[in-house]
Amino acid sequence: MSVASEKMVSLQPAEAAARPLNLAFVLDPLPGLKAYKDSSIAMMRAAATRGHAVFAIDCATLGWRRPESAGPGGVFGTAVHLHMQSDNHDWFREIGRDRIPLTDFDAVVMRRDPPSTTST
Repeated sequence: MSVASEKMVSLQPAEAAARPLNLAFVLDPLPGLKAYKDSSIAMMRAAATRGHAVFAIDCATLGWRRPESAGPGGVFGTAVHLHMQSDNHDWFREIGRDRIPLTDFDAVVMRRDPPSTTST
């Protein structure tokens, strides 16, 4: 799996709509998400239904790498390529995993829940 091998091109709106996109969703850990109520999963399912590639990135895997001669720098994350399923208990299958620069995605959507505190 290499999203990095695709060239960045400037597309007109009609052309962009016809081309499948590589979409990254920065989320809380996948096992903790509830498909029956989580709007992030609804967005990922809708994107997959329209032919787009859906990736999930846990915030804990995000990091910055200094540019070097061996590779590009910037923000990277461990992207899990997902096959979305309609079952709310078994809602995805992992079909690949790689550490990818976020610039390789057509869009990165931050969907992480804010931390909550309980006051007594």
